Amino acid sequence: MPSEEHPESVATQSGASPDSLSQRPDDQPTLLSERGRQVLYSQWARPRLADGTLERGKSYSQQERAAFFADWLHTLVVEGKLDPRKRLPPYRVFAERPFFLKEKMVARVIRQLRDERVLPKRKTRKDKDQPQWTERDEYCFWLIGHMRAMRIDQLQRVLARWSQEEIESGMLSLSRTVEIVDRWVKQKYAVYRRVFYKQPGWVYMTRKGLRHAGLDFRAEAPSERSLEHLYWINEVRMKLEAEDPKVEWISERSIQAERELQAKGKQLKHIPDGILILPGSDTESEGEEIDIEVQISKPSSQKVAEVMGGYWTSGSTNPLRYYVNKQSGGVVRAVYRKMVQERRAMRPRIEIINLDE
Repeated sequence: MPSEEHPESVATQSGASPDSLSQRPDDQPTLLSERGRQVLYSQWARPRLADGTLERGKSYSQQERAAFFADWLHTLVVEGKLDPRKRLPPYRVFAERPFFLKEKMVARVIRQLRDERVLPKRKTRKDKDQPQWTERDEYCFWLIGHMRAMRIDQLQRVLARWSQEEIESGMLSLSRTVEIVDRWVKQKYAVYRRVFYKQPGWVYMTRKGLRHAGLDFRAEAPSERSLEHLYWINEVRMKLEAEDPKVEWISERSIQAERELQAKGKQLKHIPDGILILPGSDTESEGEEIDIEVQISKPSSQKVAEVMGGYWTSGSTNPLRYYVNKQSGGVVRAVYRKMVQERRAMRPRIEIINLDE
């Protein structure tokens, strides 16, 4: 049975003709071996060559060969030479000799035989409707849950760390990122919202997603007013982690949850936007903890003084990194200079860093 891609006959390709592949008494032909498939093909082809269904030397199209393949499997089942309840060989095996089909054509034929009940329907996996989450998905659930929300372009950069393909300028392609987020949304693990005109959308976790990530935070949509602030907190964290993958970050949500547990019924003092833990000098030493404050709007002088102050005003004895922009930088620097001049109680170390840089 010649083919479009293989001009020589199937008999030539198989190394023997259908007439010469008679089954010996000790043969137990099986689809799992090449010899077994040749014998079973020989037994099927011989009467079809005799009645003219098959013609030696004739070229058959892919569709015609698929029809012969379907008839071959059907005949094997009817004659009891193929147990339909047993597992079939992989598609790539059937795609080879003697029919030389594309794997998708093999899949189509087998699906057709299942529909016709020649072969039994495949058993439904117990986890068919359950999402199969990867380590990448699990990390993103955990990260977004801690950070409250993440803008889609920031998520592209996070996902790029886990992907070797479709990377564009250090980011996973937007189409692939959207495909991943769609899986989360369809399973109700996350919500995706376009909030501002001509700006990327935002992703935040649902209660289901938070519980899956092992996070006992309240599931709520971030307010529109907080999104720009969240964006810059994410930027600071991602930049610090890119500079030194060994650093750790304690999120504002974790800090708040711990302090609420420790101070039931008491008013909480200022909660930083995060705590950065620098790696220790050796494996036994603890890393330094630094409070992170991100200020993008013009603050009151009193609020800045509380953040920069010692334990009795700020509630912390950690060093402080104050990230500012044009709107906030003037006030923050002025308060810092005044507190130094007045020798007021302050953090052990304060750095003021320009976000624009």
